[in-house]
Amino acid sequence: MKVRQFMGYCAIFAVALIAACASQEESKMKFFNKGEALYEKGKYLQASLEFKNALQIDPKFAKAYYELGQCEYRLKNFKRAFNYTSKAVELDPELLEGQVFLGRILLLARQTDKTSEKVEIVLNKEPE
Repeated sequence: MKVRQFMGYCAIFAVALIAACASQEESKMKFFNKGEALYEKGKYLQASLEFKNALQIDPKFAKAYYELGQCEYRLKNFKRAFNYTSKAVELDPELLEGQVFLGRILLLARQTDKTSEKVEIVLNKEPE
């Protein structure tokens, strides 16, 4: 009898866990999409808050770090832009727009050796 109760509780817990994961993904994407819309309108500060909300749900969401870096760049917070974009590329090295953006920032900082590394990464992935 106790085994049956335990299995029932496990099943309920599993269903609740699956539902929570699905709602977290939806919430994360809701914040992210709202941030993108605000970014397109030029509301960079509000957009950055939405991207930060998405990152609170999923701290390994590389695209949100990239977009946050874009907001910081537009707000002329270049160090933060570099840090957020670096984090995005660290989490997802295949994020080519992040690699290009980092290359641009490094070029502005006159770090041509590091810039050429970023260029090589992108050209190896997409020669065009």
